[in-house]
Amino acid sequence: MYFWDKHKTIISYYELLSGAVCDRYELTQMEYDILMFLHNNPQNNTAAEIVKIENQQNRMCPLR
Repeated sequence: MYFWDKHKTIISYYELLSGAVCDRYELTQMEYDILMFLHNNPQNNTAAEIVKIENQQNRMCPLR
């Protein structure tokens, strides 16, 4: 359970930090995550490319 406890702590902290930005710009957490993905991966700028990359990452790490 140690891994899952740490994972939950990290996710909670991430959501806490991003919460102020989401509130200010009236974004959902999912919208914020997508914007951050696009910022960090400017070469992938279409929905199809995002899905392709996300599917590849999920295959490499099925516990995500």
